[in-house]
Amino acid sequence: MAAKYTKRADGRYCTTVVTGYTKEGRPKRKSVYGKTIKELEKNKREFMNLYEKGVAVDTQNITLAEFAEDWMNDRKDSVARSTYFSYKSTIKHIKESDLARMKITDIKPYNLNRFLETFKKQGQTRAAKTMLCRLKAMFNLAVSQDIIYKNPCANMSVKYESKHKRTLTELEKRRIEKCNLGSREKAFIYTLRYTGARRGEVLALTKDDIDFKNKTVTINKKISDNAGRPTVDDKMKTNAGARIMPLFDPLASVLDDYIASINTPYLFYTKNNTPMGACNVSNLMSNLRAKIGLPDDVTPHTFRHTFITECYEAGIDVARLQKWVGHADIQTTLGIYTHLSSERVLDGSDMNEFYVVKMSSNAKKQKTKIVEMQ
Repeated sequence: MAAKYTKRADGRYCTTVVTGYTKEGRPKRKSVYGKTIKELEKNKREFMNLYEKGVAVDTQNITLAEFAEDWMNDRKDSVARSTYFSYKSTIKHIKESDLARMKITDIKPYNLNRFLETFKKQGQTRAAKTMLCRLKAMFNLAVSQDIIYKNPCANMSVKYESKHKRTLTELEKRRIEKCNLGSREKAFIYTLRYTGARRGEVLALTKDDIDFKNKTVTINKKISDNAGRPTVDDKMKTNAGARIMPLFDPLASVLDDYIASINTPYLFYTKNNTPMGACNVSNLMSNLRAKIGLPDDVTPHTFRHTFITECYEAGIDVARLQKWVGHADIQTTLGIYTHLSSERVLDGSDMNEFYVVKMSSNAKKQKTKIVEMQ
């Protein structure tokens, strides 16, 4: 281990960085900590990034709102635009709360619980869970910079039960296929249906992303909404987000005719020839549900889950599907497959069909036997 690292009695590693000089020419030093050498190096880099950007290093009196702002700005260039906008929303909530003016050194679990309760009381448990995740990251950085000794929300949690992700029923699939849709409507709903791509990824697709010769679809960007203004973001949330997947036959035939009929680079666009945003999709989906006869709980994500489910039923291996749908962690894909396997175990419809056929066959045999006896 390099001599510049010191292992403390509490098990953490420590190093110092020079943050300036006194009038006498003596270096001013700041201690940085980490549970491992790797974590220590990471924390040191983060601290130096903040320092070089002009963030105050005398952080003992810094408020949570100030620290949160610095934390967000330090990540601006390293995260996807949509993630950065999400960070801004987090900071906005913090600035509007009682926590804003509190020194980061004074914040206790009690204060954080009260803050999260405001979301829970409004039924926004998912927002509370996201907020807690961001707060933990902020306080972990504060711990690494020796501003605080312990993360006040390290042992806190928010119980959130995600909504059941449903798939299209067979009846709904037939309704989509038989409905007399416009070319753009059909292209949009079929792209969702046969790529399993996320809404923002579908909206960012261009003509060049569809390769009819090699039968592939390239997904390497997405549409992010910034205060209602859709913008193209070519920085995906994870490396797995950028991918190339097969162009399946049902979609190829639809897109071939549709692409030949449009003059814009983007497949799905507004009247001003700009990419569609969340508001445009909301209106389009509302019209499609009414036209096809789909219930209100059918969303763009319903098609993604339907695609994944059909891949499972087709026997597509987990590793291949992970690449197709852009999951960063194979455990996410595996978790869905495991869930679908559990559902199949509990699904007795095929046995019920067997018993109906069996009972019907036995009834016919019995009837024949009675007739013969007569």
